[in-house]
Amino acid sequence: MPSDILAALLPELVIEIFSQLDPASLTRCTAVSKAWRKTIANDLIWRRVATKQLGLCPDDTEVQDLATLPSLKRWSASGHLAGLTSFRQLCVRWQQILVGWRGRRGAVADDYSDHRDLDDRSEKDFEELFEMRPLAMFLDNFRPGSNPRTLQIQDQLKTLLPHPSKVGVNKIQATSYFIQPNTSGGQLGFWRIKTDPETSTLIATARQGGLFVIDIHNSQIIWQLGAQEVPAFAELEAEHGILIIHGLVEGGEDLKKNVQVWVHRRLIPDEGNGELYQSRSIIRTSQVVRASRFKWPIFCGMGELGTAFFWDVTDPDQPHQLNSIDASARHIFVWKMNSVDFDDQHLFLVGQRLDQVTIYDRTTGQVKWSMGAYLRQANAASLIRPYKVKMADLRADHTASRAFGTATDFFERKLLPQAIEPSILKTIERPGEGAAGEDCFPWEAVLSDGGTGALLMLAKHMLVIVPNFASLSEADCRVPIMTVEHVLPPNLSPSSLPRSAMSVADGRVFFLIRDPIILDLAPYRQAPPTSASTPFLLPEDPTLPPPVRVFASHDPRRVLMADRSGCSSAEMDAANIFAEVPWVTRSGNEEMPFMSHEVLHWRIERAESLPSTATM
Repeated sequence: MPSDILAALLPELVIEIFSQLDPASLTRCTAVSKAWRKTIANDLIWRRVATKQLGLCPDDTEVQDLATLPSLKRWSASGHLAGLTSFRQLCVRWQQILVGWRGRRGAVADDYSDHRDLDDRSEKDFEELFEMRPLAMFLDNFRPGSNPRTLQIQDQLKTLLPHPSKVGVNKIQATSYFIQPNTSGGQLGFWRIKTDPETSTLIATARQGGLFVIDIHNSQIIWQLGAQEVPAFAELEAEHGILIIHGLVEGGEDLKKNVQVWVHRRLIPDEGNGELYQSRSIIRTSQVVRASRFKWPIFCGMGELGTAFFWDVTDPDQPHQLNSIDASARHIFVWKMNSVDFDDQHLFLVGQRLDQVTIYDRTTGQVKWSMGAYLRQANAASLIRPYKVKMADLRADHTASRAFGTATDFFERKLLPQAIEPSILKTIERPGEGAAGEDCFPWEAVLSDGGTGALLMLAKHMLVIVPNFASLSEADCRVPIMTVEHVLPPNLSPSSLPRSAMSVADGRVFFLIRDPIILDLAPYRQAPPTSASTPFLLPEDPTLPPPVRVFASHDPRRVLMADRSGCSSAEMDAANIFAEVPWVTRSGNEEMPFMSHEVLHWRIERAESLPSTATM
């Protein structure tokens, strides 16, 4: 892109164009040329971003007002928004807080010192260097009249900048390494994993006990708690610098009815005692918490006797208990529940049978919708759209695997129609009967996706997607639902498969048992998806394909142990996927393989072509 384009535009138009960009894109634009860097240094651009785009402050805010702005005051203790001297600093630091790490460490920096003078780079290099989707949207709406020079500029920009409709999951590429730190006691066996986007760290509990904070870039342990403080196989929740750890080791005794609340020092005035994470409080429950979910500032724990507890941890020193919901009447075998989720209005539970999927109203505590009522409807089978992921050719192609010690990339796959899963048909034909033996249908996870308004339930061999769950009720639920089954290995029933894991972010769902699979529920997005702008809905005509794209990866070496161990945890954001997987290694002449539990990392990136082996 010629660097003198800016000279042809009015200063007001330059400000208008650049103020459409997010802080990360603006910072990357400084690498284009000295002229661009000088232009973007204009704080009027950043002021418009802060006031119009991000809504961080009123239009009439001046730089000197930033230190005392009420809307920013709650962050002053952490130091993130203290000492601001420009609107640029405000935008960049806010982006660091809320958007977090997106796979490009240092993409949003507080100064320009990291950027080299790139005047000699080609236009093609610039195209790969940064994304400018907001600018493309602006150009679509911009009507400059008949000025030939302006029209020429617009055409040049459109040629170089991809339209938002082309942006989505175009490439999912494995990083070249595992996250596999070693401790003094040997290799770390991951159990539950979470990420802290602000610090680019992975937080994990271990199978042998303890908690570890690991730098994602170099696999170094930067902080840890021992097994004397965190029990083996401890559950973990983490968000916005707050850790919630199940169980408490006290005097050598594992107190399972206690939940620990730890806080990152960045959120503590004067950093407290200086430790990276500091214990602030203990939530003591009347029931052992079997499943939980934390969406800052609300923590939900599902008790073993069927009570869903809610706490507000806005003040982590004094968590405040909210209303509870008794779900014992609808869910037997509560002590075997693996997953719970919630949003502002709903509580989502899955139990030990296919029909034990329930949505509760959080305000009233009453049941709003259930899978049992759905399957008892007349002609319920006609509402189910069953598919399977075509994996046979990918699983047969061993050349798709990388060298030992790395994970394979994702390839686009096809969804193929198939017959309704037998367990679902049996439940429809004989409602209310408990499943046993091979027919057991334990749900593994339930998650709601705010980006598309879909509810996702994962079983050991199948994903179920309920569109537009917020509009459903037990009295009115004749909407089609979608099932996605991945092909079972020979001689294996669903009940014999190991645990699987699922994660949802930005309209995409990732799940893993034998092979990693991703469904993009908003493949043609033009902006970050919301349930209002990009709702996931199935076509009225059942012969039409669902509006999704599917990607999958396969590594035959990993699958050897996956059939025994599965996946215990996964994390996903808009640009990264992390998953705990079993891996087999041999040491020396040992005949018995050693199974380790490591974390694989993939990045979701934009690319011009798709790495696809999908065939009809």
